[in-house]
Amino acid sequence: MNYKIVIVGASSGIGLGVTEEFLSLGHSVLALGRSLQNLEKLSLKYPETLQINLYDLQTAKSQSQLPKWLENFGDLDIFFFNAGIATDDNLTSWERGQITLNTNIIGTTEFLFTAIQYFRLNKRAGTIAVNSSIAGLRGLRQAPLYAASKAFLVSLFQSLRSMRNQKNEGIDFVDIRPGFVDTKMAGGSFWLTPLPKASRQIVAGILNKKPILYVSRRWIFMAFFMRIIPRFIYERV
Repeated sequence: MNYKIVIVGASSGIGLGVTEEFLSLGHSVLALGRSLQNLEKLSLKYPETLQINLYDLQTAKSQSQLPKWLENFGDLDIFFFNAGIATDDNLTSWERGQITLNTNIIGTTEFLFTAIQYFRLNKRAGTIAVNSSIAGLRGLRQAPLYAASKAFLVSLFQSLRSMRNQKNEGIDFVDIRPGFVDTKMAGGSFWLTPLPKASRQIVAGILNKKPILYVSRRWIFMAFFMRIIPRFIYERV
């Protein structure tokens, strides 16, 4: 079965890798990003199945934009929210910190509302996936705002899965928790996952509607240890 997919934050890193992986499998993608140069190159390879549009989550205008994008694209099956940013995690500039919060929390949640209403109003089953992060499991002194914003997404998607089960709606919510992936945004080199491998695992997880997916899978063990380490030890490591 071929799916129609919206990918937010598709123009670089994991978003670009996942976009190409979906296209290589024969699916159609509406790719949204802040920089279209990479997507324009990809559209030469997949002119029939890739549609691209400029979009910055910080504008929080998805509700008015989505109907325009879908005029020539058709009904949707999957939303994947990949866009994320980390700025000034030393907490020295509120203006820079606000960029992280507006992108990772405000803009993503606004678009999430649009995705949920799309499926509800059109009475369609579908999948909504988000890139949270292994960083969302505990606070990180190296990136406090980034970790907090990802913890928000982890908690939100757990709430949405619970709500979905109670209401018996046909929307599946997939929380993708990458460790370090080999992109420009990578925060370290420990257990660094090559982008093609990460992209394949993410696409497979979305298509299989896995509630929680660690990328790569070995980060399951790190998540376990992060959760069980006592607070007084964790805050001093």
